[in-house]
Amino acid sequence: MPKTRPIRLLALDFDGVIVDSVLECAVVAYNGYQAFQDLDFRIRSPQEIPAEMLSKFRSMRPFIRSGEDYLYLFQALDEGITITDQGKFDKFLDAHPARKESYYQLFYSEREALMISDHKNWIALNPPYDGMIVSLQSIKPELTLQIVSTKAPQYIWEILNYNGILLDVEQIHQAGRGSSKSDIVNTILQENNLSPEEVVFIDDHPDTVLKVSETGVVCFLAEWGYNNVERRHFNMDNDISVICLTELMGLLKKWK
Repeated sequence: MPKTRPIRLLALDFDGVIVDSVLECAVVAYNGYQAFQDLDFRIRSPQEIPAEMLSKFRSMRPFIRSGEDYLYLFQALDEGITITDQGKFDKFLDAHPARKESYYQLFYSEREALMISDHKNWIALNPPYDGMIVSLQSIKPELTLQIVSTKAPQYIWEILNYNGILLDVEQIHQAGRGSSKSDIVNTILQENNLSPEEVVFIDDHPDTVLKVSETGVVCFLAEWGYNNVERRHFNMDNDISVICLTELMGLLKKWK
């Protein structure tokens, strides 16, 4: 950690860092893939997904970058394909580009439908990691919290608000179409007149952390998120520190 300047801003990814949303994404994507096939059947619980299919879905979750990717996972499973690394997943996406927009629209429309029709259940499918909420609630006023995620801000705000974390809309940034997380971090630096060493960024996707590290901010890969040992070693080989949940809690106490 840099010693010359105090940390003034903490930028966190959402899914895989603040909340464990894998089951919500499984339900939404399952329904989206059903809709893509013009099927009317919908589920509300991950227990309605065949156990083996859900297990394989979980194993492939680390390769996800954006919402439409979840439907690609169900397409792969439907075709009997088990993807074992990021390169294979990217090639699978590249082989089916015509489905990307439909998958994107269906993922978010099914998420919206689930949130509206069964809000309590939708919230329950996005549980925060142990100790996360208490730690975020106790961040000192001098440390600004920002969320940088591919998830739409209204969903992030809804989940955080339900769990007692009240953020302004300006503190939640959506990456994706036309704006990468690196772009957002650079904008945060400029708008807040911060030096890179005054900002800590934490994400659970190895490629994202590596790209954001090029901005000069202090980057960590969240060990508790959706990655695996091989991908964590990839980051470590590129001088990116891996942080565990208890270490993050310790840092947040240090910054109080």
